[in-house]
Amino acid sequence: MRFHVQTLTSTIAILGAAACGTGNRSPGGPTSDAGSSTSGAGGAPDAGLPDAGNLSTLGTMATGWAANEWHEIVTAPLQSVFLSHAQEDAIDPNLWQVTGPAGALSLWGSGAFDGQKLYVGDAGGHGGYNGNELYAYDFTSLSWSRLYDPSPVHGCVASGAGHDCVPNWGPQALHQYDMVVHSKKANELLQLGGPGGSLCWAWPLANADPKTGWKSFPCPSNMQYNYMHTAEDPLTGDIIVFGAGSTGFSALDPVSLTYSRVSNNEATYGEEEVVADIDPVRRRLFVIGAHSGGPDYGKFCVESVDIDADPIAVASDSSSQPPTEMTTGACFIHHAKSGKMLGWIGDQRLWSYDPDADAWASVPTTGVTPTSSHPNGPYQRCAYLPEVDLFVGYNDETRGMFAIRAAL
Repeated sequence: MRFHVQTLTSTIAILGAAACGTGNRSPGGPTSDAGSSTSGAGGAPDAGLPDAGNLSTLGTMATGWAANEWHEIVTAPLQSVFLSHAQEDAIDPNLWQVTGPAGALSLWGSGAFDGQKLYVGDAGGHGGYNGNELYAYDFTSLSWSRLYDPSPVHGCVASGAGHDCVPNWGPQALHQYDMVVHSKKANELLQLGGPGGSLCWAWPLANADPKTGWKSFPCPSNMQYNYMHTAEDPLTGDIIVFGAGSTGFSALDPVSLTYSRVSNNEATYGEEEVVADIDPVRRRLFVIGAHSGGPDYGKFCVESVDIDADPIAVASDSSSQPPTEMTTGACFIHHAKSGKMLGWIGDQRLWSYDPDADAWASVPTTGVTPTSSHPNGPYQRCAYLPEVDLFVGYNDETRGMFAIRAAL
């Protein structure tokens, strides 16, 4: 297999901070030297991050890359492993609808990262697409694969420009937002939330047959079921779950599929735009999104959630306001080397958030300009690879994986 890298140029300005929320404390929480380094400083990756496996090919490729320079890993793109329209019709003529398999990205699809592979797919809704197949990008081979073909469907009802249908097996293709996650503790993919019923799902990856592997389990009862959001605590293995509207938090044990440390009416969030990730050093879940009710209605902030509390509780809101560009389905993840949070909206722009200073800054970048094949945001189709100090993200099924060595 041959790889090559392309480059161009783009530059971003520094953002100012605006007042947001009612909190008057930094949302940072507990810190250590590793969790509060200065901008652009080095430092060892956090001990709790997952093992990314053998990344020697990617590491060799990235040798000599300049800081804050985007690169495109040009191999066969995601669309190269899509089924054709005719192939999907042979499975079930109700699969394709409007977008076909491209709905894995465009229909508000998220992603899950296991330290070596980035999983996307099983995204649909509003009559856009009904295929529940999954795809994986392997950072050791730098290639995409289709893990399985979609299930035939039944029970189709008119929705949007097409029809939404129920699969014969596995989870239904739907808007995912930030509700898919990989559990290192159980080595399984989890999808929490869906349209009606007990539609939370788990697939232990040791079972290669998705027809028997995908199993449903009860969703948490303390939150709106169809707009859940998730993040894995790399230290305990718990999956922290929260919903939209007037909601609480739960800690899901991915092995027993049971909930603990349940809180109710703890926060009020919007629906589609909310994303979150865990800082394992500060022991905080940082949630970026707008309040959908209460005295802070409409305010767009970063909320700091104490993931060790019992019950799980909001510690504080940020006073600084995130960039307005981050309001629609951004990627928002912990950057272990700097101890900051990193935001990406699917193009060349990057932002960092320092929880200790409660401050946002844009990151001037050069290199290839990542593109998006749709306007709906990358959500968590991104990852930080501490072994090679690279942020990677994907938002266009016609192009390669994008990577940058971000100096925050």
